[in-house]
Formats: sequence, structure tokens, C-alpha cells
Amino acid sequence: MSTDHSAAVTETVEPNRWRTLRRALALIVGAFVAVALVVVWLTFRWFVSPSSETPQRVDAVAVLAGGAGERLPKALELIEAGVSDVLILNQGVDWLLPESEPVHELCRTGSTTFEVICLRSLPDSTQGEAITMSAIAEERGFTSLAVVTTDHHLSRSARWFRRCFDGDVVPVAAPARTSSADVRHEWFGVVDQFVLHRDCE
Repeated sequence: MSTDHSAAVTETVEPNRWRTLRRALALIVGAFVAVALVVVWLTFRWFVSPSSETPQRVDAVAVLAGGAGERLPKALELIEAGVSDVLILNQGVDWLLPESEPVHELCRTGSTTFEVICLRSLPDSTQGEAITMSAIAEERGFTSLAVVTTDHHLSRSARWFRRCFDGDVVPVAAPARTSSADVRHEWFGVVDQFVLHRDCE
């Protein structure tokens, strides 16, 4: 008498296949969740609540172009507090933006209480600003800079200046509302900074 083992084999193989698929799916979901958590943590750490310092004394305060008008007032707070008597301003290329007018006005009139150095970095990018401002600072013999920019822009900016400036870099955040577009722009910038353009030049 013969015995049909086909049913038993089918019953054994099918559960094993499903078990393997479930394990693979669990690994994929777990990896996705882990990556998502890392991205959320880095987004908060770099763009929402970056590491900002309060300098005691630096050779110059450097203000990056852009933002919504929050950067220059923060830099002037530092100047008024005696952190430095030299202000470096990048006027940028956005002449028509109303929030840029206070920067242009200060570059036109200067100040009687502190030195104002104005420039337009080329290329018009954070990397370009770090290259241009660092070159000016080193020509002047500066060994320390406070870099002032909007909070979501601070971490990436500080990395560029630390790559380009042979001195101490103190990042100072100018708080402002951070939008999803700001976060998206910064993530693209971070990828470029770590993958495509890893050096200052």
C-alpha cells in the first residue's frame, strides 16, 4: 500500500514560506522605522533646535545673507554686548527684498561705534559665504568668528565655516519660524555638503 506525502509536504512548505516573508517584512518595516526616527531626530537637532552658543569675545561677527530680517538684529545684539567691534555683512544678491534693506542701509552709512565690512559672496551660497568671509577674516588676522544665521540654517553654516576658516567658529542662532520648505532645503544642502562638496573649495 502506497502513502501520499504531497499534502504533508505542501502543509510544511507553505507555512515556512509565509514565516520567511513575515520575517523579511518585519525587517523592512523595522529598518524603515529606524531610518525615520533618525531623520526626525536629526531634523530636530540640526534645524529645529541647533547647537547655538553665546560668545564672550570674538574678532568679528559674520552675518549671512537671507532670512526674514532676524539675522542682523541678532548680530547687533552681540555688537552692543561688546562681543566684537567688527561686523561682516554679506549683502547677497536679493536687493529688492525689503528684509535686506537694513543690511544695505548699514553698508551705505557705516557706524561710528564699530567697523562694518560689506561684501557680496560669489558663488551666492552658504559655501561661497564661508569661503569669502573666511578669506577676509584671515587677511585681517582674525582668529575667531561668531557666525550669525537663522536657526534652521545654523548647523550647515557652522560646518562650512569650520571647513573654510582656520580659527574658532562660534555659531549663533537667530530664531525664526521654520517651515517644511526650509527643512527640505536644508536637507538637500546637507546631502550636498556630505556627499558632493566635502571640501571648502
